[in-house]
Amino acid sequence: MIKRKKVVVLGSTGSIGQSTEGVLRLDKKSCFETVLLAARSRAHEIVAQSQRLNAGAIYLDNPAAGQQARLLTKKHLKKTRFLASRNELLNYLERESFDLCVIALTDFELS
Repeated sequence: MIKRKKVVVLGSTGSIGQSTEGVLRLDKKSCFETVLLAARSRAHEIVAQSQRLNAGAIYLDNPAAGQQARLLTKKHLKKTRFLASRNELLNYLERESFDLCVIALTDFELS
């Protein structure tokens, strides 16, 4: 049995993130497990991605979009953890183990 690689996608709703999603969705052997999706502000898109990829957690950097995603997550993604602040995101990235991180962010500091 193949050990699944845990994947984080920072910038999941942009063009590189969407291409990454396409690759992950083509994974017929279940080699990858999407543990975190993060984006700036596209609430509906990140929730839809999370549904398709069965992501363990999501984060949106824009507070208004984050609130919208939180409501959508409660309604549609009962098992998905919602990270409510940049601090929670940073703590998640420090504490959780993952094998691969795709970073496709602009104008974003991880500090």
